[in-house]
Amino acid sequence: QQMADQGLLGFAFAQSPEYVAPHGTNEAIFGTNPLAIGIPRSSGCESLVLDMATSVMAYYGIHEAKAAGRPLPPNVAYDSEGNPTQDPTCM
Repeated sequence: QQMADQGLLGFAFAQSPEYVAPHGTNEAIFGTNPLAIGIPRSSGCESLVLDMATSVMAYYGIHEAKAAGRPLPPNVAYDSEGNPTQDPTCM
C-alpha cells in the first residue's frame, strides 16, 4: 500500500512449501503462494490493495484455528492419510 500511495504499482510474491492438493486429489503439490498487489488510484481515492493466498485458506489461518482450538471449515484440509479433516492439528 505504501508504494501505491506514492503513485507506484506494487507487487510482492512469495513461494511456499507444498501444502495444497489440486481438485480431485489429496496429494499436496502446490504451495499457498501468497501475493500482494498495490494499485494507485486518482487523487482523493484510496489505493487499491489485494493481499491473498492462492489456496482456499491462507496457511496462517490454519495456525490461527489451531491456536484458538477452532475447527477448520469443511473441505479445506486432509490428514496424513489423505482423509478430509477439520482438525487443524491433524494436517
